[in-house]
Amino acid sequence: MKEFHSVDQFFDAALTLYRKHVQAVNAYADEQSHKGYSRAEILASIECETVVTRAAEQSNGRTARHRP
Repeated sequence: MKEFHSVDQFFDAALTLYRKHVQAVNAYADEQSHKGYSRAEILASIECETVVTRAAEQSNGRTARHRP
């Protein structure tokens, strides 16, 4: 198991993994669209849970991650 030295490192790793997942889902959706499947059919075939995060500026100028 990989150790993280800070919460920021953990979230950076998690966001990197999530971005790769989103890229893979987008590639799959494009491929299925070119095969003639409708948006509804493509979305029905993809099962995933989306967690939205956003960056916010703290008073000290560092970027913080907050859950909406």
